[in-house]
Order: sequence, then structure tokens, then C-alpha cells
Amino acid sequence: LSTDNLSLVNGMKPIAQGVIERFQAQWIEPVLATTLPRTFVFKGLNPEQTACLANLFRQVRFDPDQIIAEQGVRDGKAYVLISGSAKIVLDDTGSPDIIRGGEFLGELSLLRHACHSAEVRALESTEAAVIKHEDLNRLIQTRSDIGCILYRNLAMGLGDKLKRSVIQSSLPSNQ
Repeated sequence: LSTDNLSLVNGMKPIAQGVIERFQAQWIEPVLATTLPRTFVFKGLNPEQTACLANLFRQVRFDPDQIIAEQGVRDGKAYVLISGSAKIVLDDTGSPDIIRGGEFLGELSLLRHACHSAEVRALESTEAAVIKHEDLNRLIQTRSDIGCILYRNLAMGLGDKLKRSVIQSSLPSNQ
């Protein structure tokens, strides 16, 4: 939906575009509306809060071996995998961690607008939901109730990843 195919007086185009953008912001892609609320990121949110947060996500698809997040790049994006799987590689020497549907990646990029600390590549055809740092900040400025729950959930998810990483690094390597 855009103003490109509408016959409008030039002064009305910005107004019409604003209306269209606000309309689109109220619509949640169907697959995201059913999938996102079941992920840990949304745990503890009521239906109204869930809808507000889910409105910020957009669905994206990745082919096998396609980069989802590139180490060292500051793009302010984070992802929830909907289907498929991806590998997280911190550097050439580290063993990759595998993430699957329902898991979150890019937390630091989202929260601090920091560079991605690892490369993430799709292992197969993968669908994800992407959220941008700027969009989340705008929401949290008006809805601190959502921010509090989201930050708690992200902290718990990061803790789980850290535990998994420590356990994995303590296992003997298969050399």
C-alpha cells in the first residue's frame, strides 16, 4: 500500500502517506501474530502489550548459508527465529552455537545499538521476525510497562545462552 498509484494533489501526498504508515503499524503479519506470542520474549505480556510489541516486528526470510547478522556491523536489528535454524560463530576458533525457532539473536544490537558480536548464518531456509532499535526505543518511551517485561525476558535469554556457551566450551573437543 502506497501513494504511488493514487491521484492526489501534491500537498496531500505526505498526509496520505502518514495515514498509510499509521495503518500499517496497526497491522500484524498473520504468521507473526500467531508465532511471536509463543516465544520467550513475549512471556508475561498481556494481549494488548503483545500486540503493541508485535507491531514492531517484520517478517524476513533467509536462504541457506545467508548471513542474518554480520559480526562487527552496527545495524540496530534483532531477530526472533520463527522457523529453520542458524549458527552463531563468535570467531574462527569458536565452535558454533545453533539456534532454532523461538530463539532470539542480536540482543546487544537491539538494546545498545552496538555492533553484532558474532556472525549468524542460516543453516537452512529460515524465517525470522526482525525488530529495529529505533522502533523499540520509541515504544518504550511511551510504554515502560512493556520495556520492563521485555528487558527481563532478554536478560533471561542472554543468561541461558551464556550457560549454554560455558557448558559447550567445557566439553572435550572432537579432534
